[in-house]
Amino acid sequence: MTARWRARVLRSNRNHVAALFALTFLVVLPLSCRHLRYSHYFDGGDRLVQARDEAQAREDALDAERARRFLRRVATEGDLPRRRRHHGNGTRGEGPGDLAVAVVSVRRLEPYLSRVVARLLALLRACGLACERHRLLVCNAQAVPEDNVEAGEISALVHTVARFSESDPDAGKPPAQNRFEKEKRDYTWCLRRAATATEGGDGGAVVLLEDDALPADDFFPVLHHLLGERRAASLRLRRALYVKLFHPERLQGYLNPEPMRILEWVGAGGLCGLALTAVFLRLTRAPFRWWLVAALTLHAMLCVEMVGRHYFLELRRASPRLYALAPATECCTPAMAFPSAAAALAVAELLDAEQCAPKYGKDMALYAAMRRAKHGALVLEPNLVRHIGRYSSLRS
Repeated sequence: MTARWRARVLRSNRNHVAALFALTFLVVLPLSCRHLRYSHYFDGGDRLVQARDEAQAREDALDAERARRFLRRVATEGDLPRRRRHHGNGTRGEGPGDLAVAVVSVRRLEPYLSRVVARLLALLRACGLACERHRLLVCNAQAVPEDNVEAGEISALVHTVARFSESDPDAGKPPAQNRFEKEKRDYTWCLRRAATATEGGDGGAVVLLEDDALPADDFFPVLHHLLGERRAASLRLRRALYVKLFHPERLQGYLNPEPMRILEWVGAGGLCGLALTAVFLRLTRAPFRWWLVAALTLHAMLCVEMVGRHYFLELRRASPRLYALAPATECCTPAMAFPSAAAALAVAELLDAEQCAPKYGKDMALYAAMRRAKHGALVLEPNLVRHIGRYSSLRS
């Protein structure tokens, strides 16, 4: 009797599934995901966090040094594509172009701006003829422009405008009441300056980066596909005022208050669940059961969430066509793409009507104004920039 019972237990599909759940969530994932920052299994111990932060600081210092060397080489050797300098279509050009990339900057404790500009220059050089009519602009929003030493040094390489210069009409306006309102005004001012660098209307697009948003290696190929072929084929994208190019990784999971991801979660779980069911039935030679599909679908859904949706989104970087678009939420604005100059100017008008304050930053103000005006906005997944800022220009 005991031998029969053991045989029945070993042949039970329910016991096999229970063992799979236990092995996956109590052994395999805890051991393999403890170092993944955005996993639910991340070991947040003080020693590990300190080691990770120290490693990141070393990598940031190396990247900053590489950026400085690259910029020095560009300045001394003129290491920019000759065709751009010859035709006036280079990074210092002020004429109209089909895409304006602007970086809004203030004085920082670390050389974020140098890293961002160096990456953009390197990507423009690698892009070749496809980026010939792109414009790169740095907006110096420091109250005393000379205090932003980084922007002053970069102005020899990239066209730079200062908001509070004597020649700028904004210099005579009354000062903002708080840092958040100043940040919003800096943003809208730079947005308008970038919009004037395009052909206007639907003929040009605008990308606005904050000075601690480091572009990914596929920055321009993805933008070309997004604002070109994809926009032409998507009514939703043509109607959107803007596309966010960054959303915090810690908020990219399925268990966040963003219901548009539920269908994606169920779909991913169902597809993986069917594949697991096929493998399971082949190994055990058991008859097909719907409860088995449901159980393995749940297993797959939990795996994706516990490992971290962020890491599965990274698989989409294989091709610009695989990047996903979803309805945007209010957070955050380190990197924004505006499908046309008209859309950029419309966003500036919406923000002008808002008064920002602590706990009501420009991202929340823009989202609230957009909802009231019944406009649409989207977010691109995965992120097209990496947020490298460790020190906020707004908070201590």
